[in-house]
Amino acid sequence: MPGQLRMTRTHYADLPPLDLPAGYALRCYGDGDEGAWADVVNSVGDLGNYDAARARAFMMSKPQFDPEALQFITFEGTPVATACAWRDHAGETQLGQLHMVAVDPAHRGKRLGTHVSTAVIRYFESHGFASLYLMTDDWRLPAVKTYLQLGFEPDMYDEDHHERWAKLRDTLGI
Repeated sequence: MPGQLRMTRTHYADLPPLDLPAGYALRCYGDGDEGAWADVVNSVGDLGNYDAARARAFMMSKPQFDPEALQFITFEGTPVATACAWRDHAGETQLGQLHMVAVDPAHRGKRLGTHVSTAVIRYFESHGFASLYLMTDDWRLPAVKTYLQLGFEPDMYDEDHHERWAKLRDTLGI
């Protein structure tokens, strides 16, 4: 199985507006949200199997975790989409990672992945990060398309990436 694909973004131009559909709202992480985060991530089915304790161990208890960096989109108060502005280490201030993007399948088709990712990109912008990256997989076609639309570019760091990206662009009709 091939490794993940990396995408980078080195500017903050051309971000879409955060124009959420009716009934949806944006907010950041608050104390006790580990279970809600786990529910959204688990709803995707392929990002892992989390509960509140595993979520804390995986993310919230790490020194680089910033509650304002973990974004939720809620529907009638319940989190249904999430993404995190992550740093590889606590002192990192230049390179950020768009991390753990997930949208509950019951709420797909409303551009929530775009909106929650945009909120994270704006977090990085407001905190002065020079560039961003993310890791994804070839089979995550809707996610890859969203990331390309958000201005992320393929990072050809492995010898098979040119071929894999050519195939992805063909599949996506880009």
